[in-house]
Amino acid sequence: ILLAYYNGNLVTFAKFSYVYSGGVHGNYSTRFQSFDLISKKQLTLSDVLTAAGQKQLVPLLTKALRSQFSLKPSDALSEVLFENKIAPNNNFYVTAKGIGFVYSPYEIAAYAVGEINLFIPFKNLQNGLQPAFQKLLAP
Repeated sequence: ILLAYYNGNLVTFAKFSYVYSGGVHGNYSTRFQSFDLISKKQLTLSDVLTAAGQKQLVPLLTKALRSQFSLKPSDALSEVLFENKIAPNNNFYVTAKGIGFVYSPYEIAAYAVGEINLFIPFKNLQNGLQPAFQKLLAP
């Protein structure tokens, strides 16, 4: 377990795992957990983002994916992903600057693509942060 982010009120841990169970290659993933140290609870997506903020995620994740893989607006997401869409998952991390979503190999794309890490700066989420979470960002 690695410390990914800490500010006194908020902590994010990362846990890397690798499993080889035969075949051509093993499989790996990095799982994240963020905790509110004031209320002593693990954060869920709804603890971080309002309903309006969560509605903004699909277009923002799509934009981040297109940027990361140099996809033009006319290119199908399925040039990288299994499907022509992307959605947030529960494997997210938070920092002072934004929220990241990490997708393990085979979760949304082929193993050869690797782990996909899409980061969305909080400044891009218009009125999307929960007030209680915003207080945690202040050190």
